[in-house]
Amino acid sequence: MEITRRSSKINLTGFLPCGLVYVACAGALALGGVLSGVNYMLAFGLGTLPMMLSIGLMGKLIQAGIRLRFQKMIPACLVILGLSLILRGISLGIPYLSPTLTSHGIHCPACFLGGR
Repeated sequence: MEITRRSSKINLTGFLPCGLVYVACAGALALGGVLSGVNYMLAFGLGTLPMMLSIGLMGKLIQAGIRLRFQKMIPACLVILGLSLILRGISLGIPYLSPTLTSHGIHCPACFLGGR
C-alpha cells in the first residue's frame, strides 16, 4: 500500500511545468490576445512533443550501465554550467568564457550596467 502511494506521487511530478513552459507562458501573455496566446502555446507543445517522445523512447533502448553513467555525470555537468554562467556574469574580459560586458550607450537604471 505504501509503495502505491509513493509511486503515484512520483508520477504526478511529471505534470509540473518546467522553466521553459513558464517562459512560453510569458511569451503567450506578451502577445496580448487569447487566440494568439493559445496558438503560441499549441505551437510550443507541438514543437516539444517529438523531442520528448524520442527522449522517452531512447531511455528504454539504452543499457542500464550507460544510463547509470549518464546519471552520475549530471551533477558534474550542472556544476560546470553554473560556474561558467557565474564567470560570464563577472565580466573578467576572458574571450568566450567571461567577455567584458558593455552597455553600448544604453542607459538602464534597473540593469547592472546602468550605473557605469
